[in-house]
Amino acid sequence: MNFGIIKESIIAVRKKDSGKSEMINQLLFGVTFKIIEKKNKWSLVSSYLDNYIGWIENMNIYNISEKNFKKLNNKIFFSSKELKLINPENKQIQLIPIGSQISSCNFLGYKLKFDKNVESVNPNEFINSPYLWGGKTKYGIDCSGFVQIVMRTKNLLIPRDAKDQANYGKKIPFELLKKNDLCFFGENGSDITHVGIYIGKNNIIHAFEKVRVDKINNIGIVNTNTSKITHKLISSRRII
Repeated sequence: MNFGIIKESIIAVRKKDSGKSEMINQLLFGVTFKIIEKKNKWSLVSSYLDNYIGWIENMNIYNISEKNFKKLNNKIFFSSKELKLINPENKQIQLIPIGSQISSCNFLGYKLKFDKNVESVNPNEFINSPYLWGGKTKYGIDCSGFVQIVMRTKNLLIPRDAKDQANYGKKIPFELLKKNDLCFFGENGSDITHVGIYIGKNNIIHAFEKVRVDKINNIGIVNTNTSKITHKLISSRRII
């Protein structure tokens, strides 16, 4: 088994080994992965953080040993804000997105003074970020990517997709919802298609067209602009 790490700020993960294939995920700076299969230009990889599998271009892979793979993942922590680091190769500024694995900085040659008192990201930081299928940054993000990155800054590692996130934590009835509980939506319990974060006072923040705050009741999400239900509530879960 071979291993790698992401040195770039963001790398697209494709469904198939082609630049024309849909982007299904993004790997952020400092994240490590296992290389499952390697071709001339592409490799099938599995991210250490969530075991999500997809194809990335070989030119974006920085190979590491199994020993370093284990060492890098022995103690991990993430950025709760965007950072401007100096790239050690060209001495120019490199923007590091929220949710990057900054515990990998020293290994990659980036100098960063760590603040042990840094709080997790406020999800409102993402408001107005455009919706992007497979995206995980403020410049384009989908519903489950948004939830995963916010929870990652709390050092909670949850799956990539909403349908898998819906199996984590403890099921909570609507009337007992608290801040940071996750709400899942779809047509039925076996078809979860959307997720958001409850932020109190019957408000939910989620990525739908863009990251936005809407009202929620025991039926579903009430769009602030149209006052219509856009997503049917299936379940709520507490993971914090």
